[in-house]
Amino acid sequence: MKSCGRDPTERTKALQANSANSSGGRVGAPLVGGVQCSAFVVIVGLVLGGLVALAGADVFTVGYLTGSQRRPGDRVYARPAMTEVNDRYFSQHGHELRFEVAETYGEEVTSIRKTADLWTRDVIAYLGPQETCVHEGRMAAAFNLPMISYFCTHNETSNKKHFPTFARTRPPDLQISKSVVSLLLAYNWTQVSFLYRASDNGELDAVAETLKTTLRTASIRIRSVGTWTDIYHHGYSSNPFERLVEDTYEDTRIYLVLGYHYEHIGLLVSLRRRGLLDRGDYFVVGVDIDQYDAALPTKYMHGLLQTTPDPDAVEAFRHYLGIVPSAPVRFEEFAVKVSWRIAIGLAYRAGSVLLYDGHDGYREICLLPLLPFFFARVIVNYK
Repeated sequence: MKSCGRDPTERTKALQANSANSSGGRVGAPLVGGVQCSAFVVIVGLVLGGLVALAGADVFTVGYLTGSQRRPGDRVYARPAMTEVNDRYFSQHGHELRFEVAETYGEEVTSIRKTADLWTRDVIAYLGPQETCVHEGRMAAAFNLPMISYFCTHNETSNKKHFPTFARTRPPDLQISKSVVSLLLAYNWTQVSFLYRASDNGELDAVAETLKTTLRTASIRIRSVGTWTDIYHHGYSSNPFERLVEDTYEDTRIYLVLGYHYEHIGLLVSLRRRGLLDRGDYFVVGVDIDQYDAALPTKYMHGLLQTTPDPDAVEAFRHYLGIVPSAPVRFEEFAVKVSWRIAIGLAYRAGSVLLYDGHDGYREICLLPLLPFFFARVIVNYK
């Protein structure tokens, strides 16, 4: 069975039929809960791998909404590892996962149009989008297709009543903002200067606006707001924080900075080289929306593509606290549990299945007598 080739008119009829019976679709049933870990390749392999196996398809096509191919002058994002997903989860069962790439250029209007276009191409799920996801998530719900976003942090999509098929691999911006407020109030820091990167694609603007609103609601005064526009790579480009510190240091003691970890270094180094950290009068709270890399903690003390910590940054980190999404805990154990639940779903169709035992092999098990108990716990509903 191939995943492409149906006429758009047939898709419309199928959608109407699916709306009448929302639980009858093999891949259209709502996803349970929301995924919030950054092991994106593993999540995609487990969830979509289950969908592929359930349908008995040789080739499955997933719509990939990405802003990787940016407009001139914009930056580039990395693409997820499709080859790794196929090698680890699909090829061993005779299946193949393909991506139908739809470039959004980080623009919401383009992203919405591409979401509709991918639906006409008979995709079984969406990966993405990046910067925006509210309208795209509603469309995915209307089409009754899973949408797994690996970047979007909009709060609205956490409402499972309106976004029943939407999942994400990073926390929403409101969750980040609450963590910031909790930290500031724990130290009784009620006044801050807020610095963040404001780019044309609005990559961090939504998080910044939510942060501002949450800080004011918590009665934390924002004494000043400063922005820079281009991604700062420490050691390779001019430091925008030299200007920002010059404009704000006389009226600031606590800096709140939103950006990538290597941009935080620019602020810390600027404060140290001015001697502002010598007496402990200043402190920096950094917010990084990328997941903490527990395997390489030293990278937070040097710029991107560098290997040696900046001595000024090392000393400046005595005056720094960072808020970052936590790394997953016992994720391999979680992956095995998900694999078993998907396999239980396969038993519904096949009677007996080969299950990976989590160690070194597979074993055939007949699960039909156990289906009434296990079926309610399967991750994806289907018939």
